[in-house]
Amino acid sequence: MAEDKKKKSTQAKTTSSKTTKSKKSFKKKKVKKFVTRAIVHVMATYNNTIITFCDPDGNVIAQSSAGRCGFAGPKKATPYAAGVIVKSLMDTVHDYGVKEVDVRLKGV
Repeated sequence: MAEDKKKKSTQAKTTSSKTTKSKKSFKKKKVKKFVTRAIVHVMATYNNTIITFCDPDGNVIAQSSAGRCGFAGPKKATPYAAGVIVKSLMDTVHDYGVKEVDVRLKGV
């Protein structure tokens, strides 16, 4: 019986030491695409303005809206808000090397 108790205590110690060890996980480094031509989708409604930059294949590069830029209520649908959205997106898209843009409008 004493031997059984010793075995159980040593087993408990080894299992607890195994659970405390954890593997280190490494994140894969994200590679930015270099896109020279982009498609800009502008959706303007009575309540909000949403602008999306895509590559020619349709993959989204960057997206923003008036609400994300800090506008609330009826101020989200103003032309000034649209200008602020474009300015914030251009700072993001500048790193991708966009030189040409096709614009597609949708809304009122």
